[in-house]
Amino acid sequence: MSDSTPLDAAWRTDNGLVRGHNEDFVIVYEPPTEDDRRRHGALYIVADGVGGADAGEVASQYASERTLHHYLAAAGRTDWGARLIDAMQAANTDLRRMAADRDDSRRMATTMVAAVIQDGHAYICLLYTSDAADERSSVDLGGRRIIKKKQQITKKKKKREKQRTKKKKNIA
Repeated sequence: MSDSTPLDAAWRTDNGLVRGHNEDFVIVYEPPTEDDRRRHGALYIVADGVGGADAGEVASQYASERTLHHYLAAAGRTDWGARLIDAMQAANTDLRRMAADRDDSRRMATTMVAAVIQDGHAYICLLYTSDAADERSSVDLGGRRIIKKKQQITKKKKKREKQRTKKKKNIA
């Protein structure tokens, strides 16, 4: 199935009135060829660096670029939503690793909304780094506003920690 209507997209970020610099980052992949469109669809990513962290602008750019990298590297997969989630989770891991390896003590975190447009469908994912659990991102789906507060990765991590604690209690 191919798209019957061409997609027109535009993007822009703004500093707003509170900060003197912009911690947002937008990256877009619009396939240059029909073959690339079939293999990847179009990918739109908006990341918002966490303002309370020291390097939100670094986190938003790095996580966005890594998400695009991981998504395009998985070219053989056609499970678009799962492919995007996996790419975002891998980028989150990359960001955490990069933050841990930095020589300074600056914290960094970001939120991210990404959408893959493929065959007339939109696959939309929200990402929150655990440091950004209090941040909110939202997406408007057909007039219905959806707001998520925590990242699924964080929930899975807490569940694993809880299971480990139970195992330790059972051993003692």
